[in-house]
Amino acid sequence: MKTNQLKFLFIALLASTNISAQPVFAQSADAESNFYKPTIGSARKTLNDEPGQDDSDRLNNLIQEAADQGGGIVTIGSGTHYFKDVNMMSNVHIRVKKDATLKPVYSDTYTSDKNVIMFLFGDSENTVNNVSIEGTSNTSRAKIDMSKLGGGGAKAIKLANVKNFQVANFDIKDKDSRLASITLNMFESNSGNKAPKDGVVKNIDMENASYGYGLIQLQSATHVLFKNLYGDGGVTLRLESGVSDDSPNPVITDRIYGRNIRGKDCNAAVMISPHELQQGKFDIQDVTSDGCGFAVRVDAGFKTVTPNGTYKSSSILRNVKATFGTNAQLKPKHFKYLPCALRDEPVKDNTDPEKDAYIGPSVSAVGYISNYKIDFRDSDVQKADGFVEAEELGTHKVVREKDVDNLKCKS
Repeated sequence: MKTNQLKFLFIALLASTNISAQPVFAQSADAESNFYKPTIGSARKTLNDEPGQDDSDRLNNLIQEAADQGGGIVTIGSGTHYFKDVNMMSNVHIRVKKDATLKPVYSDTYTSDKNVIMFLFGDSENTVNNVSIEGTSNTSRAKIDMSKLGGGGAKAIKLANVKNFQVANFDIKDKDSRLASITLNMFESNSGNKAPKDGVVKNIDMENASYGYGLIQLQSATHVLFKNLYGDGGVTLRLESGVSDDSPNPVITDRIYGRNIRGKDCNAAVMISPHELQQGKFDIQDVTSDGCGFAVRVDAGFKTVTPNGTYKSSSILRNVKATFGTNAQLKPKHFKYLPCALRDEPVKDNTDPEKDAYIGPSVSAVGYISNYKIDFRDSDVQKADGFVEAEELGTHKVVREKDVDNLKCKS
């Protein structure tokens, strides 16, 4: 009897040991609660429409009142509202009604002003925490209208010194403005450099973006999820560092996740460019382009610095789909990747503020022209429909820098 009891005890202990030795897997990166954990206070304020007025001061006052009461919700009601330099505050959450339209404050000097920001999340010394700006829901989105710019410069939202944030549920109307609608930037600070951390940006569509800009420009951020984003023109999700290698203690881009990123008649749905820094990791999956130059551009780091900029080799790119079109946004530097038969197709786009922007045929699903490796294989391109294959290249899915010699055209 004792022998059987000992055997049973030994087996039980072994089983428990094996279970505890198994790795404990973290929650899925797609779980939004891993990135943004809001708490909502009891304050409730509403900004009503005053036609034709600059609403910035009134909204700033309501945000301050809500913050003074411990936080809560400020609702932007129906109508057209004009904003500039609205400063978000901790524990305040803005909700925008479906039939509200948000516009930047226009002025006669607007087209020469690159620093017009509608909503600012944090500054060099003040961290904003537990904060959001959202349309009512994904099916009841609010509108941001920047179409009057006509090539001028403005940002709808600048995410800077902010933690635990969400931006969601907007349709953005643009017209070739020269700045990305939503930017994520680093602030140099006496108490240490600060950049966006722990957040979600989701359910946003943008139309009529300029080649050089688009919906999102991420220059510096940590642990942010981008989900369900669409861009007509420009680049929908641009991971392009704006931090110099000589900046003291730069905040690198790290743990950036992208899911369901789409583009139409654009340069690229996703662009990845580390510039001068040794960046961290990204995980981009489910990218779709329709008539864009590329679904994804994985660009090289700047060659003017040593070592060149990179992203970590563990960075992931998966599930890319592309459909060929003839209204892609290109620059001359992309022409060398086109098949010879299409090399003369691009035409100058004189409506775009980018001086060397062209309209032309799609190049490939992925432009993998980096000087660093990531976790990506040609088989991760699930679809590449309608592309004209270069006979010398043998593929329309992925183009690499080493392919350029094979694409040299005979005179």
